[in-house]
Amino acid sequence: MAMPHFMRKTLILSVAVMAFGCACAGAPSAARAQGSGASGLPKIWFSPRPESSGRAGAADFMELFQPNAPWPKASSALSAFVLYTPFVHEASDAQLTTIIRALQQRHIPIGINQGILLRPPPNAHCGHTEGYADIRGNLERIRTLGGVVAYLNADEPLWFAHARKAPDACQTPIRQLATDAATSVRTIQSIFPEIKIGEVEPITNWRNPQEMVADVNEWLDAFQAATGRPMAFFGVDLNWGAENRPWQAGVKALVPELRRRNIPVLAIYDGDSNRRNENTDSGWIRQAQSNAQSFESLVGRPDIVKFQSWVRWPTHLLPEDKPDTFTNLILSYVHAHQR
Repeated sequence: MAMPHFMRKTLILSVAVMAFGCACAGAPSAARAQGSGASGLPKIWFSPRPESSGRAGAADFMELFQPNAPWPKASSALSAFVLYTPFVHEASDAQLTTIIRALQQRHIPIGINQGILLRPPPNAHCGHTEGYADIRGNLERIRTLGGVVAYLNADEPLWFAHARKAPDACQTPIRQLATDAATSVRTIQSIFPEIKIGEVEPITNWRNPQEMVADVNEWLDAFQAATGRPMAFFGVDLNWGAENRPWQAGVKALVPELRRRNIPVLAIYDGDSNRRNENTDSGWIRQAQSNAQSFESLVGRPDIVKFQSWVRWPTHLLPEDKPDTFTNLILSYVHAHQR
């Protein structure tokens, strides 16, 4: 006899919760206090990759913003929906308006992943990487269409503008980098005065964790001195599968420093973008669950969890009650942490 529909939903959620079940088993109690929600539940941000020109992603991205879209529980858990800059640039006015109105109706703040350093002229020898952007364009477009950007997630300025060693890298001194960033911050605040600006850095790119922590500390001090306010949050983008630079060393070195500074810690939970994700939705989801468990067992729950993907997986975001969809991953994480 076929299983009734409500029982299938219960079974799906129960299995998902079991997958996250040991996420905080080894987390110290002090670290748990860093959580921002009820019972220490971190704030949840969602940044799926949409399918767009030249980039594979979730084909059902725009379905998230339709009336009665099948993710009511997962969407109600969100503290922000974070848009990709290329999508904001390429999307039609109708698409962006649909997104803005749907998020407003659900009371979900808008965030954007964007460089915080002004992109140099095309003939410049450096500055054509992540970290740099047209500061005004996408923000003004969202404002014109009736949206408000609550969070700007600066895209790895310290690594790409200072620490990266390559022929096309600027290697800007940190104090100058902070001065350049402060100019952009003033521009951003002229568009959205209440915006909160933080950043994410690929901390496993540094060869030495102590050097990374020293750079981050100097950068945070310089940023606050130049802008008059601390970084609103600091995120870690981890290469989970790198065997030559295990992510654990960098996280153990940096997270206590961020907590000492009272800077909210953001962790990106995603699947591996290399061989370990098995090139399937289920493989990517399993890796994201495993990575979340490993991170929280090591240093406790972050203040902000950002569910994000840079790759084509998972190919389906909906519905939230179906295994191996992105919204089901969010829902299972929330239920596991509320037990």
